[in-house]
Amino acid sequence: MVKNLGGNKSKKLGRKHISASNSYANRKLRIKQEEDEIYACVLKVYGNGRCLLRCIDNIERPCVIRNKFRGRGKRDNTIRVGTWILAGVRSWESKTEKKEQTCDLLEVYNDNEVKQLKDKVSEEWSLFHGLGEISCDGINMDEDLGFEMSNIEANEELEKEISETIISTEEETFGNEDNLNIDDI
Repeated sequence: MVKNLGGNKSKKLGRKHISASNSYANRKLRIKQEEDEIYACVLKVYGNGRCLLRCIDNIERPCVIRNKFRGRGKRDNTIRVGTWILAGVRSWESKTEKKEQTCDLLEVYNDNEVKQLKDKVSEEWSLFHGLGEISCDGINMDEDLGFEMSNIEANEELEKEISETIISTEEETFGNEDNLNIDDI
């Protein structure tokens, strides 16, 4: 691509990510290195650079999304419900009973990196199972909705009861056909 020599910087975005497709696929997997780093999964995205995480220690913490992952940087680091991330816990922050411990976003994992992470790191990943898994209808298929599927032949007794109640209500409302006089209408 030709370098932009003036104008409205129209080719700036295109030149910035020339080799992004190659580097994104071959990106080195970042694993937890310090004790303040923790694996987490996004529960809610509040907006304005904030989200709620469920960490690997089964504690929900608010998270601050750094500017590196916002704006143009969010192109390859999309954060939505169910995204696995590496967060840095603010150990220097004072802890109180009412205030939850805040953490900062350090790394966003894509689907391939999540598979590699499950293979390389021995953690209790079952906490993240089911978070962000949404079917095409927008309903989580793991939860019980209270509906039960059955065969039509098994419900023949129910159909007979319904037809009997319909007939009895018709007789009550219209009476016998013998007493019906056309001249009265």
